[in-house]
Amino acid sequence: MSPFVVALWSVAVFVRAAAGFEVTQCGQVVPAHETGVLAASLACTVPYGGLCPDNVTPCIIAEDCPGMASCNGGAVILQDHATLDLNGKTLSLTPPGLGVGVLCVDRCEVHGPGSISGFGVGILAFTMKRIDVQDVVITGAPHMGAGIYTNSPLRARNVTVTGSLYGITSFSDARTAVLESVVANGNDEIGIYTDRGVRGSDVTANDNGEEGLFLSGFRRSSLVGLTATNNGAAGLKTRAALVLRSSTLTGNNGGGAGIDLATPRRPFLRDTACGLSAAFSDTGGVDVFGPAWGVCAGD
Repeated sequence: MSPFVVALWSVAVFVRAAAGFEVTQCGQVVPAHETGVLAASLACTVPYGGLCPDNVTPCIIAEDCPGMASCNGGAVILQDHATLDLNGKTLSLTPPGLGVGVLCVDRCEVHGPGSISGFGVGILAFTMKRIDVQDVVITGAPHMGAGIYTNSPLRARNVTVTGSLYGITSFSDARTAVLESVVANGNDEIGIYTDRGVRGSDVTANDNGEEGLFLSGFRRSSLVGLTATNNGAAGLKTRAALVLRSSTLTGNNGGGAGIDLATPRRPFLRDTACGLSAAFSDTGGVDVFGPAWGVCAGD
């Protein structure tokens, strides 16, 4: 084979590897270590669920559901270290309702630009491995599920989640969630929930039915440029130490008393505007709000 032919063949292999393969139908599986590229906007009509018919057992294929003989995975299923490139397109469920947009079997990445809409859960990960989401807009099915629901460490950058029951839920207790330029607005209950803590910048959680952010774990969180306004409960509630810089928390209604910031110990604030703070504990699962910390304008 001539050097010229070898060179052309090498370029073709490189381009094919970089481009990945096309995702053209609902229920498609992206194999491990591959990139699936959404060829065109894809509207699914089957409510792919990621659960067996008992609605309890996680599944990928029918064999994961003994005695039930069926499994509705995600509209796109990502195997270990697989990536979905939305390629400027939209993955949707029509009509909006129960279903999973992208199901991560193991570590995975979802890249935009692009959008996921109408699914009860936009991105679902049962794995304990990290998932990365960037440049994606997720619009949920009204009053259902979450935009992103994961048991794994989450890294999200330039992600918007709106219109779900919960915006982002990260139940990983292994690593702190990393959020950069993330918006979780207008969800029925909590905008952003984590079991571990958050490290982030330019995070916005406004107009959610309950907390803007509830950081449930006992690891310290640190945020720069947080905006949490007009939430039905506290703008930010945490069980651990907190550092806020260049942030705004106003117009929230924690405890039904206008509390913007609820923490178990005095938070460290710098260049941050807030209306009212309060000591917080939830022993026995009941929220108890104590005296203000003297860090907000209304304290």
